[in-house]
Amino acid sequence: MINSISSDFAPNPAEKDEQKKTKLADDQLLLIKELGLALLRAPPKKNKSKLDFINFGWERMGATKNPDRYMDCSIVLIEFSIKSLNQSSVQVFIKEIFKRFQDFALSMSSNDALFKKLEFLLAKVMMTSNDFSELIGFENLLGLLNYFPQNMKQTLCEKMLGFYCSSSEKLSDGFLIHSIFQVAKTLHDKIDFMSEQKEIDRVSDIIVQLIKKVDHGKDLDKTLNVYTDARGLFINLDKVTECLCNKVISLAVQCHALCKGKHTQKTQTFVKACIAYVHITIPTLESVPKQI
Repeated sequence: MINSISSDFAPNPAEKDEQKKTKLADDQLLLIKELGLALLRAPPKKNKSKLDFINFGWERMGATKNPDRYMDCSIVLIEFSIKSLNQSSVQVFIKEIFKRFQDFALSMSSNDALFKKLEFLLAKVMMTSNDFSELIGFENLLGLLNYFPQNMKQTLCEKMLGFYCSSSEKLSDGFLIHSIFQVAKTLHDKIDFMSEQKEIDRVSDIIVQLIKKVDHGKDLDKTLNVYTDARGLFINLDKVTECLCNKVISLAVQCHALCKGKHTQKTQTFVKACIAYVHITIPTLESVPKQI
């Protein structure tokens, strides 16, 4: 079937009309997209058939200059690839999609529809993959966010963070926590004196859920360092500040429980650091009753 598509719709080398060549190439991508949807519903049993289709699709996508056709096809192919290939191979494809998208974004003044397609592609990856952060590559993603219009950027950030909020797994990887907090800071920095209380509460709840997921086990110093960084990043949200104070007090209680009340110089220093953290942070709360 793939060979038939290639031969029947391949541009004629003798064709002088460039527009017809472009249309034929775009028609190929449309057919690849439809074939991909069919294969997602009924996947081929042989791995070679899957690889043939994926390689054929990526080859044709690389030749197109039509951003809409490219993104439509990539949404289908990336889902098929996640279900058919190993993680490292999919990472290569995602990186290439991001690179092409940046090229498209730079060459166009404004195209909200194209950004929505990338948003849909990212949502598809979140729903399909087992490890979204590892697969998507936060370094690539953080760079891409700068191309989005502000309103779409905020929506996309909320969706990504919602993925982690809904996960049952704890956050213990330092780089992942840092990356997630950087995305969360995008939401935090959007809040100002004109923001509605509903929006403030929504953003605060997302960040609070993420903070509560941070867990370094018995390495309490490491967890305290994360809370210290979070205080600097999200200083303008009272609900987040209140959560951080409660979590730091909990660290002091946990330390007391771990040493069974028999403190060493190290544990004493840690508990004092927790108390100092809370003592310094409480006055930053805008609500006086909460301070008390």
